[in-house]
Amino acid sequence: QFVVVEGQSATSAEIKKIVKNHTAKLVKFVPLYNLFAHYKISPAFQKRLSSDLLGGAPFFVFVIEPKGFPPAAAQSISHCLENMWLKATELDLGFRLISVFETMNKNQKLCEILSLEPGRYAINCCAIGYPLATPPNSVRPPLEEATRWLK
Repeated sequence: QFVVVEGQSATSAEIKKIVKNHTAKLVKFVPLYNLFAHYKISPAFQKRLSSDLLGGAPFFVFVIEPKGFPPAAAQSISHCLENMWLKATELDLGFRLISVFETMNKNQKLCEILSLEPGRYAINCCAIGYPLATPPNSVRPPLEEATRWLK
């Protein structure tokens, strides 16, 4: 399923409030997580959690997949978003994954807006629109350094 939300709508504003409340709860657990976890949450990511994760895009597209067996809903959504990203790039549109929604499939208020039964679906979201700025190209290692051949 796809749910498209206009970026400047009342629905979008309501979703932004829900996300802000959700990330505020996550920020409280960062010190405890960083104390015990092998991989630490960086200060840059912590700062992002406190910002407006949705931003001002003209459209937000929720990709929704029923959970089931085998548990492949997240992979299905990933493939779908990748194809959307490729098409957006081809059309010179900006595309940004808003992965916080991956952890919000049981949020009662969000599921009510999306007309979903909480916990029954995997959810993810992306922002699509014309970019305000072009990000620099990613720095990637040469193919020879990034690939190992096993015999």
